[in-house]
Amino acid sequence: MTYLIAAISINKVVALMTMNGSMDGIAFELFVEKFLVPHLWSGAVVVMDNLSAHKLDSIVPMIEAVGAKVICLQRFRLLCNTVFLLVLSYQSFQI
Repeated sequence: MTYLIAAISINKVVALMTMNGSMDGIAFELFVEKFLVPHLWSGAVVVMDNLSAHKLDSIVPMIEAVGAKVICLQRFRLLCNTVFLLVLSYQSFQI
């Protein structure tokens, strides 16, 4: 199965990566280093949920090194999660 990980801003998709297999710390670290950080700017805010892959010690320093800030969300209810609702919308448009 192919999975999608993305970072979005108000205006555009900032970073996008597809992968085979499930999200783990190694995959998320690769996404942050190779896809997200090169497109971040000073003052950007990265919001992450409580997925264990987001909690690697290397993630926040990579993002903060370019002047961006990190907000880590508390546990949430799935149907109240904006990212989950965005993915549902995306899946409804697939052929």
